Amino acid sequence: MKPPLIELYKKEELNQVSRFLNFMKNMEMSGIIDSYKQLRDKEAPRRQNSYFVDSHNGITSSGSASNRREEHLAVALFNRSRANEVFKLPDGRVLEFIDYQTPFA
Repeated sequence: MKPPLIELYKKEELNQVSRFLNFMKNMEMSGIIDSYKQLRDKEAPRRQNSYFVDSHNGITSSGSASNRREEHLAVALFNRSRANEVFKLPDGRVLEFIDYQTPFA
């Protein structure tokens, strides 16, 4: 049996802006929380392989110029952070780059 959370996202009223507020007002949060825990603890897919690999060496995957600007920006920021450049946010927090590619769940 699939957790209710999986079925919930398919509901039409959840996916329509005009009906969302009323839908949320009637939701029972404890059921959502329990369903999330079930999904997280028992049925969530797990990665089999480590994501951080030796091939993430600070060189773009194509090895040449491409139109993948976000990849080039990520690699450049990663490389600068490895050269001890500090990236501070306006509120004073410091960004630490641990890799330049991040998997989406």
